[in-house]
Amino acid sequence: MKTDSALEHASSEKFRTARRTTFLALNEIDEETILSLTRLTLPEIREIRREVAQIMPAGNLPALILSGLIQMGHRKITATQVKKDVTALLRGMDFLPQGLYGVFVAGPSAVLYGYQQLLRLAGRDVKDAFPQGTWQFYLEYALREDSARHTNETWGFHQALSPAPATAVMAAAWVWTTLKLLYTYDDLLSLVWRERVMLRGLHAVLGEVEAQRVPSWRVLTNAWARVCPYHRPAHGGDYIRYRATTFERFLQRQMDVLPAALRREVWRRYATQQRTALPAYQEQMTFLARLRPTRYREERIPLPLWQAAVGFIWQGESYLLPACDCDVWGHPLCTPPGAESARPFPLEVRGNTLFSSAGQELRVDHRGRVLAATGNELLGVLNPPSPQQILGWVQAILTRPAPDTAPELDLLLAEIPRREHPGISATLPAPVLKDLAALERAPVLINWDRHASLQPLHALRRDHRGVGSHALTIFRTERSMVFNQSHIFFDGLWGMVVAEILTDTATHAYRRFVDATPAKVAVPAPLHFTLPAARLQHLRTRCIAPGVSAESTAGDLRQIYQLRRWLRKRGIQLTINDILLLYRYFHAQVYQPGAVVAELLKGLAERLPAKEYAQIRRSVAETWASDRTTNPALLIPMDATQVAPHERIYPTTFRNPLTDLPVIFEGVQSAYSAYRRADSTSNWEEFDRQRRLLLAYLQIFGELLVALKDVTMRGESLNVATLQLLGHLPPAMQHLLDGIPRRIGVLNEVLKGSEVFSNVGRVALGSTLRRFNSAKDDGAAKELVWGILTDDQGILHLSLRDFRPFVTLLWEHDEVEVARALTQDYLVSYARGLNVFVKSLGQMVTAKKR
Repeated sequence: MKTDSALEHASSEKFRTARRTTFLALNEIDEETILSLTRLTLPEIREIRREVAQIMPAGNLPALILSGLIQMGHRKITATQVKKDVTALLRGMDFLPQGLYGVFVAGPSAVLYGYQQLLRLAGRDVKDAFPQGTWQFYLEYALREDSARHTNETWGFHQALSPAPATAVMAAAWVWTTLKLLYTYDDLLSLVWRERVMLRGLHAVLGEVEAQRVPSWRVLTNAWARVCPYHRPAHGGDYIRYRATTFERFLQRQMDVLPAALRREVWRRYATQQRTALPAYQEQMTFLARLRPTRYREERIPLPLWQAAVGFIWQGESYLLPACDCDVWGHPLCTPPGAESARPFPLEVRGNTLFSSAGQELRVDHRGRVLAATGNELLGVLNPPSPQQILGWVQAILTRPAPDTAPELDLLLAEIPRREHPGISATLPAPVLKDLAALERAPVLINWDRHASLQPLHALRRDHRGVGSHALTIFRTERSMVFNQSHIFFDGLWGMVVAEILTDTATHAYRRFVDATPAKVAVPAPLHFTLPAARLQHLRTRCIAPGVSAESTAGDLRQIYQLRRWLRKRGIQLTINDILLLYRYFHAQVYQPGAVVAELLKGLAERLPAKEYAQIRRSVAETWASDRTTNPALLIPMDATQVAPHERIYPTTFRNPLTDLPVIFEGVQSAYSAYRRADSTSNWEEFDRQRRLLLAYLQIFGELLVALKDVTMRGESLNVATLQLLGHLPPAMQHLLDGIPRRIGVLNEVLKGSEVFSNVGRVALGSTLRRFNSAKDDGAAKELVWGILTDDQGILHLSLRDFRPFVTLLWEHDEVEVARALTQDYLVSYARGLNVFVKSLGQMVTAKKR
């Protein structure tokens, strides 16, 4: 029998052989052909081939795919071909040792990045291969699991309620609100797309006109952000119409100063994009879809509105409430166009197709308009159920007796890898499979069981939440609403916008439902997810350890604002996020566990067998030691929608190249302490000399981040030559650039980050958003996920999701509370250390000679 080391050696040799085979196969493709197809130089071609062999050692498969791409000639590559190629490459990776191959650490991003490099060698435009943007394509391959959902919380609904609100009325208001979103989401997407494209077009036209004073892009977008409404007016009315009117007034003020010719040019460019890009964007972003898992990716299957439902969870059981008004036989009711008071007529359902009573095949768009299957003849509209029906259903559900045992299957499926779902489904009883398929009709689930708001968001969301095929789950606590969103459908910032809009809409809907009389309805039946105990136990063993999380509001934002003002007076521009990033690098090196951690580990030693305890203790110690010597690579997601709405996110990875900063900071602290102890000229001069050096480094740090953000948001390459051409960067910085990423690309950046650092910024004035948890991709490389939100009261909300190796070990030994405590200690240490750091830096920046 082979030893572990022998097996590892054999696997390593197999890995090296695969790399050599891949490299040699790529070398057999004629370089002259590649040169004729691309603008690449010969050294660049050879470097790309070497890189592909390193990250995608799949034998001769990459070369075969490259040959196929070259042989396509001038034919445009299709999305179907791209998916076919990527699936083939992922399948090829399955034959390699998983423990050694980076794709199983970084996730499918390695293969997707390698495929992009093959496209470059074939002279293909990556934009043609990924018409919805690289990020969208990446999401469906690498943000599939339960950990790839982000969470936020709003308080506005509960704050607006009467002292003793009726539970059924509250629930009915949220069901109605969710249904309204289903019908109007395309309009909301259209409005937001219009805002972004119009402002971008306006700025572009101004920039092309010589001698025209052009407001910066940030000034223009920030001006709109300050007046953009997220609530309807106090007198009520339609939110989307109100926001559209507000934007038109804002836009008109910007356009009024332009000559007529320029105004026409702005509108011409907008109209050109509107015809093609807007429908594609709406199709990309709609959540009227269900996710179907395959081995390597999620397929988004369109969900016709007439088939859709809202899932309602009560006492652990799931119910489906139809999205469209139906007759007693379940046939959708269609209202004739322009005759809202007319009697609706039923449509026939044959399989998955709608027909009129005359046998005409029909289709229904996202807004509920009923059209002929071919052509655009409008035959009528579908409407959501009435408030009375909704209230009747909800009351009937809430008065049902509690089940003997709540189902567990849905909870388990939510945490089992998505790639395993097809195999599991094939073994389930037909009735269970039927109800799971029915659940997929609900793009939104509302879990109305009451949850404790004091829990971290990550813990709160681990209740019944579907099985991973839907876009959004809404949870209720005693004082807030919590929104758990799939990254495939919602990015962090957009998810927060939708959460705030839903909260405001539900608040107004509640007032409407207070006086509603519930209709007499058939009591909805719950879906059944019952399996024998033995089957459930087997499924438990296949769940992914979900990690743990911590939250803190201990960071003092007022101190940071004051520090920024002091630094600005010295010509140093650091944003709030820059300072948070800066201290992350300090904290990684100086963290020391608190006394509580020592006590917890001591208790762990008393509960666990010696061998298991030693394994956990060693993992904890190794993690802490590694953190102190590692310069963490932070993956920072940047909102790309202001540049190109369909791109969604531009990720960039930042690793601090100024590794001397902590040492310099300590030197300034020591010099300052020496001066305060002994007020001498020599001590002051030494302190001031070291302070000037520290301030120079801080200026470089800020300038570097400005350059990184600007280049990332342009989607361009970032290399030393580019940075040296940026005039605002000080020359002293240029010898520090060796560690800066040479290429800004979605997949390249995702590959390198070891942590996610997601700061969604300060919410709009009047917003009731309070907390935020960021999402994590499906690979094992991202061990820490930071989520940062500043509420409208100026309180800094920090969250940390922890997936470090010892967390998984503690989950396996049912010591989750210990894992949570370790993470909480780490986060609180960061928050408190940040306060000390900011205070100390402020004192040194403002110090004057006595």
